[in-house]
Amino acid sequence: MPIGSLNIVAHRCLGFGAPENSAQALRCAIQSTVDVVELDVRTASDGEFVVCHDPWFRGKDGRVFLVSRATSTELQESGILTLKAALSIYRSNPASPRLAIDVKVFGSESKLLLLLRSFGLADKVLIISWDERVLLRISRLAPETKLSHSFFQYLRLWRGFPVGFSSRPPKFVCDRLVPLESVNVVPRLLPLRHKFVKQLRETGVKVNVVSSGPPKEYLELPKQGVSGIFTKAAERVLIYSGLRQPETSFNQR
Repeated sequence: MPIGSLNIVAHRCLGFGAPENSAQALRCAIQSTVDVVELDVRTASDGEFVVCHDPWFRGKDGRVFLVSRATSTELQESGILTLKAALSIYRSNPASPRLAIDVKVFGSESKLLLLLRSFGLADKVLIISWDERVLLRISRLAPETKLSHSFFQYLRLWRGFPVGFSSRPPKFVCDRLVPLESVNVVPRLLPLRHKFVKQLRETGVKVNVVSSGPPKEYLELPKQGVSGIFTKAAERVLIYSGLRQPETSFNQR
């Protein structure tokens, strides 16, 4: 298996022919052989957690609305899944891969942990966030919960133009302000550098890469010390790495 040493993360549960973050996408990802299924979480106006990557959604009439200003009922009518429903689907599959939840909003950490504990998942899921405040608060409230931080690979800027990579990873990671299990790097403009990965690994974290490139681009990642790949083409990656036969594709069912 050419990339079999990488953990494959179904980013937004994409790659199986179903809409992102949908119930169908979640079921397909769970039934596949990916290592991790990932969902994005926001809050509706009534405080309910919903599974949605973007801060907006398109209503039945085609108009665009903010997720935070719509009720969970309105969002469900537009096909958006609640986190409670997603967790029920996840728990109903005993052989489910690991679940990662990317928390897109700050301020509802206590309520999120209560929900996860009600499903017996607080110490099993991986909580991801771009917002350092989310990770700091969850670390204080639930030390048993595993954490992961996402960020763009930093660039040096000159008059607004990128002129090279920063010499160090984010201070939040280097200072080990929370016990991170992993980091998720989004390379920008230039390829990921081995030195940058090495600096991250020296802080004690696993390094994942968020990529939209073809599977063949992942071949060199294990040599650089990368542990996992977030991909929107999970099925293609599984087939490419020999973990699934093309004739068993979800897209062909």
